[in-house]
Amino acid sequence: MNRLRMALMGIGLGLAGAVAQAEPMCDCSKVVGQCAASIKMKSLTGSKPSFTANYTITSTTATCSKVSYYIDGTPYFNVLANTNTVEDSTFGTSPISMKSFSGLKCEVCASNTAQLPQQGGVGAQPVGSSGASTASAREQFNGAWRTDLYVLRISNASAQPQIGYHFDRTESGEQGSADGGKFEGDVLVYSWSMGLFGRNSCRFRVTGSDTAVASCSNFTGSHVKNFTRM
Repeated sequence: MNRLRMALMGIGLGLAGAVAQAEPMCDCSKVVGQCAASIKMKSLTGSKPSFTANYTITSTTATCSKVSYYIDGTPYFNVLANTNTVEDSTFGTSPISMKSFSGLKCEVCASNTAQLPQQGGVGAQPVGSSGASTASAREQFNGAWRTDLYVLRISNASAQPQIGYHFDRTESGEQGSADGGKFEGDVLVYSWSMGLFGRNSCRFRVTGSDTAVASCSNFTGSHVKNFTRM
């Protein structure tokens, strides 16, 4: 694993000690206690030069915990808002195992629930007809998604969405991080710079357990991209 994976992941911890703000309900600039956390590897897929590892993070605190850790020396974090378990994934150029994880730390963030009157509590607002909380519904966006020419990597969707892209089926092998990641209802909106050609702007929506679709526009026009979870 190397800095290439960090760019692909785009988890937002380019600098150690970065402060997370998870939804309106959690203020992780204010640590009010300590907790315990564990990481469990779910699966490892892929082959050289691209491996994907899926893992589960569990905290002993049910609301507003920040779990920080390292994967092969690179720092990452997840903010668990209104849940004590979250699934995430990472990928890199060499196989990932539990030995790759180190420095696990769990902190309890301050809750802003008291500052959000008439909202039915944090994460209690329904999404669609399922009645699932916003944070829980957004967890399904996390992971590596394959379309025709590139892989899209989404992480920390329930808190601060981070999006990385890698054109692994083109000669250029271009890679980087999208910016402006935010939700508009059940749609994840993001874009990335194409240099002199402007920006590639997309609206990404999960359509099934392993399928998604994005409507993107750039200098070549508007396009619909179909994605499959890796």
